[in-house]
Amino acid sequence: MNFRVEECAETTDRVRLVPVEMRGFTFEGSVADGDRVRASGRMRSGTLRVKKLHNLTTGADVSAKQTSKIACAFVIVFFVALAVFAFVMAHQHA
Repeated sequence: MNFRVEECAETTDRVRLVPVEMRGFTFEGSVADGDRVRASGRMRSGTLRVKKLHNLTTGADVSAKQTSKIACAFVIVFFVALAVFAFVMAHQHA
């Protein structure tokens, strides 16, 4: 999910647009145009990368959910086993 937020300084009227990126397969919560949010994360190549933020307008927490490492490992093991099986079957019939 990519969006931009306006960073407002209390001491001046200057506004800075900050690109924000949340990476994940699913997201919980929502953000709409005009919502006030509080977010923190790491700046990478001029983009603020966040894992979660707080929607001050609605009071909701918004978060990006990643796949579990166990599920990824299972998928990798499955495909390796499938490739080994296909290799063995091909050499038995040759």
